Amino acid sequence: MSEAGEGDGGWETVAHAREVYEGELMALRLREAGIEASVMDRSFHQIPSSAPQSTVIEVVVPAERADEARRILAEPVGLPEDGESEGEPEAGLPPEEDQVSGGPKRPSE
Repeated sequence: MSEAGEGDGGWETVAHAREVYEGELMALRLREAGIEASVMDRSFHQIPSSAPQSTVIEVVVPAERADEARRILAEPVGLPEDGESEGEPEAGLPPEEDQVSGGPKRPSE
């Protein structure tokens, strides 16, 4: 386990990911639970290499909340049976587009 700021109340790594979006999803889940979280992308290297990189994306949280964050990430998350998210769509989103014409959908007649 890698840690940042060990012993000084700094940040601690609670998860690894292969892609940034995976780390961002984990961080979002932690933020929704009230835990400050950041994604550290360590994929940039000064020397090009053909060797595959293993985990280069880290999700970090304040050290004092690390155990709680690991428990949250270990809990499975179910998906809605109908494939739709719950709640209303966010305000300000563009109207749905007609798949054929590419323009706004027309009301059903």
